[in-house]
Amino acid sequence: MHWFCPLCDKKAVRSIKSDREVEERCDAFLGRMENRVKCIETELASMPSREEVRNIVTSEVERQHIDAIRLTVREEINSGEALLDKAQLQKMVGLEQCKAMMIAN
Repeated sequence: MHWFCPLCDKKAVRSIKSDREVEERCDAFLGRMENRVKCIETELASMPSREEVRNIVTSEVERQHIDAIRLTVREEINSGEALLDKAQLQKMVGLEQCKAMMIAN
């Protein structure tokens, strides 16, 4: 039972109901925002780090570079013209990769 005077009774009850509705809507809103934040945090946790991205990009660039050199070597071998000698090739890609490319061709 409430203790408000008869003149203030309706206003007080209306104010209490309004406060309750505002609290319920705020709770619902904050619950939705908390779920959104959790989803974003989960997505961020699954993303690669800067170092992982750097490693992926570096390895892809190196692979593309080696593929381009292999294509050049194959074209030179097929055309009979030696635009790159073995020393130049070793300097460009390193001795081990040069040997691997010679074996692959």
